[in-house]
Amino acid sequence: MVVNVPTISRLVPGDLVRSLIRFAVNHPVLTLIALNLILTMMVYVPLYEHRPGDGLYLNFSGLSMDNIYRYWDGPLYLIVAKGFYSLGGPELFVYDHLDPGYYAAHFPAYPATIKLFSYVFGYANGMIAATIAATTLALWVFYLLLKDLGIGRHALLLGVFFLVLPPRWLIYHSVGASEPLFIFSFLAFILFYRRQQYWLAGLMGVLAVLTRSPGFMLLAVYLAIEGWSFLRSQDRPSFRSFFMKKLLPMAPFAAAPLVLFGFYHIQYGDFWAYFHSGDNIHLTAAPFASIWPSITGDNWAESALWIYLLNAVGILLLWRHGFKDLALFAGVLYVPLIFVAHHDLARYMMPIFPLSLIIAYHRLLIAKEFRLAMLLIIPAIYIYTWSGVQTNLAPEEPTRQLFAILGR
Repeated sequence: MVVNVPTISRLVPGDLVRSLIRFAVNHPVLTLIALNLILTMMVYVPLYEHRPGDGLYLNFSGLSMDNIYRYWDGPLYLIVAKGFYSLGGPELFVYDHLDPGYYAAHFPAYPATIKLFSYVFGYANGMIAATIAATTLALWVFYLLLKDLGIGRHALLLGVFFLVLPPRWLIYHSVGASEPLFIFSFLAFILFYRRQQYWLAGLMGVLAVLTRSPGFMLLAVYLAIEGWSFLRSQDRPSFRSFFMKKLLPMAPFAAAPLVLFGFYHIQYGDFWAYFHSGDNIHLTAAPFASIWPSITGDNWAESALWIYLLNAVGILLLWRHGFKDLALFAGVLYVPLIFVAHHDLARYMMPIFPLSLIIAYHRLLIAKEFRLAMLLIIPAIYIYTWSGVQTNLAPEEPTRQLFAILGR
């Protein structure tokens, strides 16, 4: 009797796919962490290069991280990580067009994580490791937030979209940038606040405000929501009870910028060094300044209109879906950006994208049509990313001198 035995070539692909699917379903967080590493490595390997007269071409000859390290504002955070605003370090004068006071615009939380990872990986690779670690934490908190919001059934898919949408975000969680750490602390603040873990929320607020200046606006929204709730409550608790439970946990959050500015006063002799650091705030009196060619010098700013529109609709959708607190947290960061004049509006809007694009539009994102469209768009996102990381670079020679000082 002849027995037909399935060959390995027939068994392995199907079994492997089924095993991977089972693993992804049973271990969604580990799957998302692995995908984050894979998607980030895909940014680093096949980079676009530019040769005079030859245009752009794909280079698969090997791993070259120089342009990743040089991508602004990564080198600036490396300088802060090295000396923490000390005015005597030689690294401060590598970029001679920047005054030492300029670094006050780069808050210390992200440089502190670079410093931590530098003991293992060195400064340059430590910067990338800090970014990847912060992105992993942001992804984890985003997953938990989705479950708390009652859309955990689609958390794995939405987590994948979180890693690549918008395309600008793929760049900024692959280079030296404070955005991943800020987005982690921003989402963690919201998560702990919704869980009524107020002390943990307060600590995440401290991290947010020591990472990027808009973090302080989270406290304003928190106080507005809780103050309004206290005043409207029918069975209003005593103010002492309200203070101890809701306000006292935010004391470290409120004190953090004062402590930072006090530190700036010690280092720079200027309590307001952040506001005197140069052209870093970009606020104007003109609404929608990012689309005015006379202000930004960009005659092709239609993308900024789409950014304003999609996020405005997203915030309204959050409100409509019953996520009113998320709408307020996103809205408080959105409104000032109406008056920001900068050609890279997407970067400034990035912290609210997980709320105003992913969560707000989650019903669209999980649709079969959108998933099929993403199969077409993801290659385009990588083309954008590979070309994008070859622009916006720090000058080559000063950066080489910086790496010599840092010892890489």
